[in-house]
Amino acid sequence: MPKITRKDSLIYHCRGRHGKVEVIPTKPYCTQFDLSLAYTPGVAWPCLE
Repeated sequence: MPKITRKDSLIYHCRGRHGKVEVIPTKPYCTQFDLSLAYTPGVAWPCLE
């Protein structure tokens, strides 16, 4: 592995968007009802199946 320099690191981190990880939803959520289906209490039924 090549040696990582300060310059390389600064260039890498200043490019593109901030951060390294992004979480993207797999289900639609626009309302409080949608969130209730995705999390408590709505998630209980699929967990029991």
